[in-house]
Amino acid sequence: MVTGEVSFEELADGLIQALEDVSAALSRILETGGWPQKVLANRKVADQGTVSRWLSGGEQLAQGNKLPGAAVVHKIIAALDLSSADAEELLALGRRVDALRERMQAVERAWRARAAKHYAERSGTPSFMPGLSPGPAGGTAAPGGAVEAGGDWRRRALVFGAGGVAALAVSWAIWQWWPLTGGSGGPGAGRPISVTALPTSAPPDVVPGYGMHLVTKRMAVRLPSRSWSQDARGDIEIWANKTCPPGVAAYWIALRPNGETVRFACGSWQYHKWAGVTAGTHFLEMWKADDGLAIAGESVVRSSVPIVEHPKTPLPSP
Repeated sequence: MVTGEVSFEELADGLIQALEDVSAALSRILETGGWPQKVLANRKVADQGTVSRWLSGGEQLAQGNKLPGAAVVHKIIAALDLSSADAEELLALGRRVDALRERMQAVERAWRARAAKHYAERSGTPSFMPGLSPGPAGGTAAPGGAVEAGGDWRRRALVFGAGGVAALAVSWAIWQWWPLTGGSGGPGAGRPISVTALPTSAPPDVVPGYGMHLVTKRMAVRLPSRSWSQDARGDIEIWANKTCPPGVAAYWIALRPNGETVRFACGSWQYHKWAGVTAGTHFLEMWKADDGLAIAGESVVRSSVPIVEHPKTPLPSP
């Protein structure tokens, strides 16, 4: 079992390596099949510019395109009618991209800009994401005005391997076992993300004054619930069942303002209890990896003490 904490930079190194591996595998598949890049555009997988970014490896982090996760890979496999070996290789890489992206999203809301900056610092490639300024001679301006020359980030990504089964196994272990600490401003800011919701059956009925029913019609990135007030310390329980598109395996729910963050699996009822929640006003915040695919479903919240619900004040989705 993998233990200890993983830094955002280590996760970024793993994602960069995964994107490089997808690029290498896709390039080889296209070359072996005698296909030009535009075949994927011609077969409605993506426009030519997006395909070129997929083939650029880690550079695409600064470009804003949808990353080649499992959902993208499924489209490529279908469009090219790939052999089982090539399909399995691409799918494993796509899942690896998804797993690392989810972990980074949980650490910091602005994960992509930070990862792009990290890539630029490691490779010496200028980053064009907003708010990042290239330093002189191809370096990147580091905090405090110092300029850090580009290095070989691959040397620092050994924990994730160079691809294949070993890298996938390590990435899976990290996704399942390594605790995360939210960065400043991120959804999990300042709190460890190491709790997993439990599988359960359908929830009980909502008792008026002791709970509420929440419906998620469409959540692309982040969504807050309506808030409630409680005059005494009590337990807050939640049953959640969200339907997710291909490539999305999980989402996170946090009790605000100071409850722990919990990982929920898609596609079935999941349960968690926050014990001993203090008196005051609280709400739930739910989010997922920022890949543009929306999830929907329902939740039931139950309290062991009386609560008073408040009208929901919408927050803009990032």
